[in-house]
Amino acid sequence: MSERGMKGFLKRAVPLDPQEFAFAFELFQAAGSSKMPTKNPTQCIVNLDMGGGRIDKLAFADIPFNRGMLAISRHFADDSDKYYAFMLRLDALTDLLRDEGDVARQWIRPVKNDGRDGKDIHAAVVDLSATEPLNSKGRFNHKTFFAAVKNLATTEKYSDTPWAPNRAGD
Repeated sequence: MSERGMKGFLKRAVPLDPQEFAFAFELFQAAGSSKMPTKNPTQCIVNLDMGGGRIDKLAFADIPFNRGMLAISRHFADDSDKYYAFMLRLDALTDLLRDEGDVARQWIRPVKNDGRDGKDIHAAVVDLSATEPLNSKGRFNHKTFFAAVKNLATTEKYSDTPWAPNRAGD
């Protein structure tokens, strides 16, 4: 995608209500992990007009990401703006989850879930994913994002969070 096209596309990454984002994130995870009934992605056929009268059919693989995508597309079926905002922000959050630096590890921890590798994500990370601005590449600035997480995580809302790094002046 050209830089100009990317800028236009990123305009769709408007801030979302943190509770709505967190709900959609949980829905995405539940569908992806098959903890809720979902349509099998292989049954979703997309027809691609290749020109010259040729139509190719595209079927999705039955993988966690595609199951999550289907659940999100149904959840936001009546609001494409929220759908695109969520998906762009989810992509930026996914980039954060790959960060293995010391600061990121304070807020995102590896865990085993049903015998599989997973991530335990502090609620402040999810909440800020709904509202923090994205850069020109559709990503969060890791340094400023985690600084904002640290500030948010010390508020009353997160006082019952089971784990948080060194709240008293880290």
